[in-house]
Amino acid sequence: MKKTFYTILACTAIFTGCKDTILTENGTGILAFNLGWNQEDYSDKIIGVKSEGGATEMDINEFEVTINSSTGSYTKSFLYKDVPSMLELSAGSYTVSAHSPNISGGMAAWNSPEYAGSKTFDVAVGKISTVELVCTLSNMKVSINCSDKFLNELSDFVITVSQESSSLTWRRQEVIDSKAGYFPVAPLTVFVSGTRAIDNSTATVTFKITDVAAKDHHVINIDATTTGSSQFQLSVDTGTNDKDVEITVPGFDQNPVPDPEEPEIPDTPGTAEAPSIEWAANPNFDTIEITDEMDVNLVVKAPGKIKQFKVTVSENFTEMVGMMGAVNGVMDLINNTTLIENLGGMLPTGNELLNQTEVNFSLSRLVPLISQVGTAGEDYSFTLDVEDALGQTLSKVCTFHNPAAAQ
Repeated sequence: MKKTFYTILACTAIFTGCKDTILTENGTGILAFNLGWNQEDYSDKIIGVKSEGGATEMDINEFEVTINSSTGSYTKSFLYKDVPSMLELSAGSYTVSAHSPNISGGMAAWNSPEYAGSKTFDVAVGKISTVELVCTLSNMKVSINCSDKFLNELSDFVITVSQESSSLTWRRQEVIDSKAGYFPVAPLTVFVSGTRAIDNSTATVTFKITDVAAKDHHVINIDATTTGSSQFQLSVDTGTNDKDVEITVPGFDQNPVPDPEEPEIPDTPGTAEAPSIEWAANPNFDTIEITDEMDVNLVVKAPGKIKQFKVTVSENFTEMVGMMGAVNGVMDLINNTTLIENLGGMLPTGNELLNQTEVNFSLSRLVPLISQVGTAGEDYSFTLDVEDALGQTLSKVCTFHNPAAAQ
């Protein structure tokens, strides 16, 4: 059978019947199909922004087609270029699926739209089964738009969009080139850092995108606003219609209010085990090299309940966390509301730590940023200081080496 290519406003994998097919009468039927596709646009998630883009090059012959029986007695996979024009199957129920090559490996990647779809069908004795399967875009697209003011006033900037295990970074050239990133369907964290050319003043902003789905096109608009001769602010249009307003009234201590339903722990040392921090991937807390994918997943245990949790960074990273709201390189993760807001969920904070007895504390998303903004060849340390309600304390140091750039 000749393979047919379609051009319609959807990415489709279409299995259609073949004429003049000889039917068998021995408890089997015939499945005949051919495959076609074309590009379908992602759904923009920012109101008023129009995405420009041409057709994506995709070789339909490399799509993988899989047929499975409902009983598990039959399974067959092949590339479309190897699909037979007719396939004889035992009578019963089946699922046919198709997907484009997994070029991203389930990670964030540039210019890598992916397509997938599946459908169930029945094969009857002595009949032809005609199946139409629609394959749609299965991952998400991210675009970065920066205002002219942002591009003209900033000497340098970094925009990193990350997920749990991977990230992509836009600098000036990637923004000018309108480079698009593609991500698996999962929440996104966006970190923006900029340096103003006129006076080297800096600003950062971090926020999360949790409303995600396949075919989403997250268009992130970034602007810079000057607030004085030596300061400026970054603003991000996330395009939502949420009306929540948060107001911070200065002048009040940030002392936590005890929960009346929770019994107070007597302020008597020795009634609970001291805090501990475990790092399964690096139990000796040795210095490790920074990579895009690294396991810095710690477990903090405090049977006496966490009262204070601070992270102090080395001097060469003090300026960066200072832009997030840290004071002299110290990140107070329970009481510093400005820092907590700017971290955007990158680390456990606030009530995720306060009065907890065990916390999964991951630096796996924060540390890789050092490779983008830090100095090659230097070591960077994070000192974790924990105090429980009984006054028992623990300090642990995590040290990371930023490798020299490849020659």
